[in-house]
Amino acid sequence: MEILFNLLNVIKYLIYALLIIAFLIFIFLNVTPAFGASPDKNTKEIIVNSENFVEGKFRNVKTTYTNFRTSEKKSTLKEWFFPPKDKNPLSPLPTIKFNGEDLTEGNFVWLGHSTVLMKAEGLVVMTDPVFNRASPLPSFSSKSKSSFFNGKPFVFENPILIEDLPKVDIVIISHDHYDHLDSKAIKDLSNLVDHFIVPLGVGAHIKIKLLSLTGMKARATKILSLSLRHHFTLVEGV
Repeated sequence: MEILFNLLNVIKYLIYALLIIAFLIFIFLNVTPAFGASPDKNTKEIIVNSENFVEGKFRNVKTTYTNFRTSEKKSTLKEWFFPPKDKNPLSPLPTIKFNGEDLTEGNFVWLGHSTVLMKAEGLVVMTDPVFNRASPLPSFSSKSKSSFFNGKPFVFENPILIEDLPKVDIVIISHDHYDHLDSKAIKDLSNLVDHFIVPLGVGAHIKIKLLSLTGMKARATKILSLSLRHHFTLVEGV
């Protein structure tokens, strides 16, 4: 009987612990800016009326595509936790030092992954600005070689900081994956960018959770949300 009583006590405290963990996770998901926010009522109405929104999901109107990607070897669970020693660069990656004055008409600078800075028709445009660690979760070990526990960006010889950028007219966000929508970078860029162009639904992440943190609520009109296949024209003074 005593064993059963002790077992019930263990189960009781285990349930308490799980409830506390669930509560902390709930708070973390709702407070951390990187997780963004849900679309507002007006945006939801636009989403529902979009030609790409079918049966509760966004779908491409065009259904036939040619896949040009080569087949990739899938990593095993063992390789994920214990990657080869030479998987990641052992020294800082060589890069050319960036100078904002070198960004002339028709040229572009690749900053990594899908972050590109370009100048066209007098406008400076940046795509998917990522300048920080992509994951919203903290890094558990600074010495671990496993991306599962570490996940830090590779080190560059000449890292480019937001302070090094020229005035940016337009930032285009392709989607809200963490390696494309960097919440801290958006916050740091908010006073340097004239317009943010984002897909439908992603504007809520920026307007509600990100720009509001920097006192940018009054300038929420800088965000232009578009569905697939939309065309747009930026009018001077808008």
